Amino acid sequence: MSKPADIFISRKLEEDSILLDYFKSKKLSFLDQSLIDFSPVTFERPWSEWLFFYSKKGVRYYFDQQPPQRMRSHKLACFGPGTASYLLDNYGFMPDFIGTGEKNSTAVGLLNSASNESVCFVLGRQSIRSVQELVGEKLEATEICVYDNTPITTSNLQTYNTAIITSPMNYESFVASGGSANRLISIGATTSRKIKELNPSIAVHQSEEPSELSILNTFRELR
Repeated sequence: MSKPADIFISRKLEEDSILLDYFKSKKLSFLDQSLIDFSPVTFERPWSEWLFFYSKKGVRYYFDQQPPQRMRSHKLACFGPGTASYLLDNYGFMPDFIGTGEKNSTAVGLLNSASNESVCFVLGRQSIRSVQELVGEKLEATEICVYDNTPITTSNLQTYNTAIITSPMNYESFVASGGSANRLISIGATTSRKIKELNPSIAVHQSEEPSELSILNTFRELR
């Protein structure tokens, strides 16, 4: 069996990733691999004054079917800064509302921004609907599923010094694929809860925000 990488992260790192730059600068071996398979879902969008995107994947799969020029008369909201940047960089739209990436503060902000208006949430089939659960009875809320996300089970996972887990489904796939780690960094409270549910004895270090900078800071603090 080959020697495992030092770090596993359940996300494919892009060329401009600060995590990628840091790992390479420190000569750390890593495996960046999503454990979720994504595929488009055909949808019909209900009328609404707002569109709320939970993730970059939601943005991408939405615009694969809806031409950007149809968006001019609608207000746009994003769960966090990463999704907002992706929307702006790839489709030229600056969101009218940008959340923090944390469900409670994002829900409060959305309620203030979209008071008495209708909001359509753009999500994946396995979404936990975190913000909707908090605002659903206070706003006129609908949703559209634009992609399916199913777990991938692989056979090449081993034991890592550090595993950075980006979602509950990724952790389920990580465990099912034989993956383990001496320490775990989670992104988001729901991911932390899933890890503790499946492995109550392990210590989980939660990144304060979903941004790569916050993940990197958490990783540095543990070294």
